[in-house]
Amino acid sequence: DHTQTLELFFYFLFMLSYIIVNAISHSLILLGFSYKKYMLNGLKLLSSKKNKYNYEFYFIHIPKNLGTTIHANIPIEYNKKYWGPGFINDKYFMHRDHILINDMIKLHKNLKKVQMIAVLREPFDRFLSLCNYHKISPKTAIKRCIYCKKNNNTPFPSISNYANHFIQQYKFIENNYNLNITLVDFNNKEKIISFFKNVGVKINLKNKINKSKSLYKYSDLTKSDVLFIKKYYEKDFILYENL
Repeated sequence: DHTQTLELFFYFLFMLSYIIVNAISHSLILLGFSYKKYMLNGLKLLSSKKNKYNYEFYFIHIPKNLGTTIHANIPIEYNKKYWGPGFINDKYFMHRDHILINDMIKLHKNLKKVQMIAVLREPFDRFLSLCNYHKISPKTAIKRCIYCKKNNNTPFPSISNYANHFIQQYKFIENNYNLNITLVDFNNKEKIISFFKNVGVKINLKNKINKSKSLYKYSDLTKSDVLFIKKYYEKDFILYENL
């Protein structure tokens, strides 16, 4: 009907604007603009010119787990290859953030041999961060989780990877290749810095980028919200507790 057509139209406009803003912000960072001079929607743009790309590693970018801050510090040459909108293997054009490692290996088979790192976050903290980032209520966020669940939580990489924000963290590192993945607690900044130092990259995590305004906190969750989050992110809780 007419209402549904309008909803689809506005959803299309939203996704188009989301892709354009992301493409511009990522491109500016890749060009090495100084964060002291330029800002885009509150996103500080850092230069990574100090780091030369002559080593092998891969950062598994899980949404709302320091990903943008880390990408803004690591080499521009790396980001040109693995971050933001662009080509993979000069064949597939897609948004290269938030890709499940199993999917990335299918597209980049040489990654099987490199050292990897993934940052894990306490599931309640991450869920609320997603609510704050998207400016949506916990109830709406839960609906998006249900949508992911209906799609088996494994959407293939796309032009936006938008749905991947609500996928469980363990899905990003789950793989069939016996990969060398270092798992680090979101709050353990020293260990994150140490990993990158060992692969020849100096990073600074003092200036957090893409930080969302705090709109929701744990006290805003109802009992049913808490039960859903515990069930939906059950494996994430186990994974995080065993770090």
